[in-house]
Amino acid sequence: MSVKVNLAPLRRFQDDIRRGLAGGSGPIRDAIRVWAAMYRAFVQERFKRASRGGGEWTGLKEATIKARQRRNKAGRRRGARAAGASRAAILWQTGTLVGALQPRFGGVVGQLQEDVPFGIRVGYGRDAHPGTDGRVTVQDLATWHQTGAGNLPARPIIVDPDRRTVDMMRREMEDAIRRSLRANGIRD
Repeated sequence: MSVKVNLAPLRRFQDDIRRGLAGGSGPIRDAIRVWAAMYRAFVQERFKRASRGGGEWTGLKEATIKARQRRNKAGRRRGARAAGASRAAILWQTGTLVGALQPRFGGVVGQLQEDVPFGIRVGYGRDAHPGTDGRVTVQDLATWHQTGAGNLPARPIIVDPDRRTVDMMRREMEDAIRRSLRANGIRD
């Protein structure tokens, strides 16, 4: 007795996985791009919570709060109130840092998303930060706050995702693998 096994569907599935992980197209790469949106949603919500004093970030100094109030009264800057946050919102002077974390990618100043082999790079890009005459990029400002450069307290923005986000990412990839299996004629 002889048995013949058609390995063509398995090879196509294997090619789908390789192509997706390498940065090509297909369900695997699509899932990785969804991961980027999930991650940005996680860090944006965390940013909003921390900027209102509901996280690990060091609060604003009283002198900073008073300076903002003076600028708001003078009408030169609307600062935190214009962005819809409390009067003492942390890292919310223009809304650029939090805005760049918007889950939907594209068209937002400072947003970064790059396909890389076996993943995706998400964070802050090199766009000029508004109000700095092009001298400071959004990435520069985020890095200074992330690390606590100079006399700034460290206020980590880009952090590991929480368990809930990791679980959602895992389920997204499992669904992508099932889609790839079906597309290649393999039942899971």
